[in-house]
Amino acid sequence: MTAALRVVPTPPPLPGHEVLDQVRDFVARFSAFPSEHCAPMLALWYAHTWVADAFYTTPRLILSSPEPGSGKTRVLEIAQHLTSQPEMTAGGSAASLVRMVAAGPITVLWDEVDAIFNAGGTGNEDVRQMLNLGYKRTATIPKTKGDPASGFTVERLPVFAPAALAGLAGRMPDTIKTRAITIHLRKRRHDERVEPYRESKVTRQAAPIREALSGW
Repeated sequence: MTAALRVVPTPPPLPGHEVLDQVRDFVARFSAFPSEHCAPMLALWYAHTWVADAFYTTPRLILSSPEPGSGKTRVLEIAQHLTSQPEMTAGGSAASLVRMVAAGPITVLWDEVDAIFNAGGTGNEDVRQMLNLGYKRTATIPKTKGDPASGFTVERLPVFAPAALAGLAGRMPDTIKTRAITIHLRKRRHDERVEPYRESKVTRQAAPIREALSGW
């Protein structure tokens, strides 16, 4: 006599609004934002990274502040736990960044982006071009490969990827700002309380929310 197997049904994914509420509440635990609308907006942007390929454009997320110590890096640290295929970086050549994006999909989380642009948002035109073009799904950057003996060919590298850019105010090129959602962060007031960031604890607590985002 063979024992019958008991099939446990897979629970249905949470409704989208419940998932977004969980993301919003989680984000708000670790940052003091200048507006009540910031955490819900971040929840929507983080959810967008999971389905970016379904969109023609992906708006850049700019985290700006007039001075250091305003919580920009903390927002990116939390974003690592809630975005799809996060890649935290703080520099690199344009060529390496293009190839990293082309090998994706990834979500670029770029800290201290002000260090690569001059005051007024000038300089480093190759990186600016990649960030400008990469908000649109059809964008590519051509690269040649080969050698004189065998000949050269042109490789068209896709540069479409969600990107969050954190840096001091006044250094972001206008051409990137027009393709972006911007949060103007500030230093936390003495009466504002946030939870400390403990990576192992945050990883464990964010896991079910991340799974809910992926499932949705």
